Amino acid sequence: MLLLFSTAGHASEPAVTPVSTEWNEMAVDAYAGTDPVDASVTLPVGAPFEASVNITQAGSPFDGYWAKLQFESDVLAYRDPPGVTYMGLGRMTLDRTPDVGADYVLAGSALISGNTTATGQAHRIGFECIGEGTSSLHLVTFAEDPSWGSTTLGPSGGAIIPTGLTDASVVCASGSEDADRDGCSFAEEVFVAAAPAPGATCPNPDACYSDSNWYDFYDVPVPAYPDPTPNGSRDQAVAMCDVLAVLFYVGAYDGDGGDPNANGVAYDSMKGSCDIDGDTVAEKEGLCYDRSPGGEPNPPWEVGPPDGAVTMSDVLAVLAQFGLDCREPP
Repeated sequence: MLLLFSTAGHASEPAVTPVSTEWNEMAVDAYAGTDPVDASVTLPVGAPFEASVNITQAGSPFDGYWAKLQFESDVLAYRDPPGVTYMGLGRMTLDRTPDVGADYVLAGSALISGNTTATGQAHRIGFECIGEGTSSLHLVTFAEDPSWGSTTLGPSGGAIIPTGLTDASVVCASGSEDADRDGCSFAEEVFVAAAPAPGATCPNPDACYSDSNWYDFYDVPVPAYPDPTPNGSRDQAVAMCDVLAVLFYVGAYDGDGGDPNANGVAYDSMKGSCDIDGDTVAEKEGLCYDRSPGGEPNPPWEVGPPDGAVTMSDVLAVLAQFGLDCREPP
């Protein structure tokens, strides 16, 4: 096993006779900082991040592994630091010095003695988005590289254990665009955003804001005035004035025909101050103040599209986003 993890190049080629008919599984996590394993992640150009190689199933005990991870070099770049960080999975400590090429990273580790059925992160790899596009994070197979295909390793000097491989992908996009015209750029809504941007509150990449949904950031036209006086404008932040404006519209509903609530505002009123998609065509005023609960896996503070009525649930929803701010560039 020591020979297989030599740092002096490819010292020997592994035996390819399987030691078991049971399959192990390895998978790439596109964003190593959160659970569970992410099949994909979308990040702004310039964002540093770590991906990871994970043992996700160990039907056959193993005493080591290696993984050759390939990526698109015009989209991603290997970054050291942090480089490769071994996680000590299953007490593996014989860490291979990473072999880093222009578009791949080969790394692996092994036990000094014995074997393990541990699952989890085996190692992390530092990357940075350097160009717009999509890059696979591909575990190279033995068919592609007969010497260093990705696998778990068994006894007898590193015999190959049949190992299923699952890739991931990373989308690197321009951070300055605001596709949904909600006042927040892509970089401010994505998972790795810095506070006080909305993305900073996301627990993981799958439960975050979207630059395709104008309604998930609860910034509304302020101040709100009784009809027919036009309301103010959105200001790229959620503050107490937004909470009060939504409260001002409680009781208004779609189809009210302009019949105002107790504060003198109607959902169906057309005052020219609600333009949800930036096309300069006025919408019903109530649309700008109306939301619905966010669906799974989105957390409670990310709201869904208008549901046709402004209620106290909307007031609580906008209050939950209090302090989010997209006025500063990312």
